Amino acid sequence: MKFISGCIMMFIFLKACTSVLDEPGIVMSPMNTMTVITAADLGITPAMIDAAQNQTIETEAVELGEALNYNEQQCLAKNIYFEARNEALDEQIAVAQVAINRANARGFPDTLCGVITQGPISTWFLENTGREVPLRNECQFSWFCDGKSDEPREAASWNYAQQLATEILLGQHEDITDGAKWYHADYIDTPYWTSGFVQTLRLNTHIYYRE
Repeated sequence: MKFISGCIMMFIFLKACTSVLDEPGIVMSPMNTMTVITAADLGITPAMIDAAQNQTIETEAVELGEALNYNEQQCLAKNIYFEARNEALDEQIAVAQVAINRANARGFPDTLCGVITQGPISTWFLENTGREVPLRNECQFSWFCDGKSDEPREAASWNYAQQLATEILLGQHEDITDGAKWYHADYIDTPYWTSGFVQTLRLNTHIYYRE
């Protein structure tokens, strides 16, 4: 298959060259003529070309799948959507990065979903229904336990959040928070928990901190 793929790439290269030489205004001389080699000359059939292309697509899909965990991507996308969908791009990246920094740090769950849904669980629900239901308004990220639906309803914003989450997880955006693991809105009184933390970024209406 590697030999066939190599032959196909050579065929595509030669075909591209002959296409350029066929452009109007380019005059061929005996010194720069070339023999055109077709796929058939190399023993390559249309079925072989299709198989090679399909293999390339499948390989890229597997590599992408290994780099991305669907559940993690969805959790991060929801956090972007509910925490910052009306904010500028840099704010959305910062919010996402805080969750990632926590997942990579000691003292927090080691998955994005675990970080984003972190919070105390209702003992009553657990004992009587077997369900883990977070206590209202006591989660690390308030949208997860504010009593409202956690299903995105704004299609355009949701699609954008999913795309941005994918880009961030693939390393296409830098951590502009300098390792921040906490943030709060600047229009509230400074929370007690900021004591002893280092402010790393003040961005739009939020302030970011790390140890």
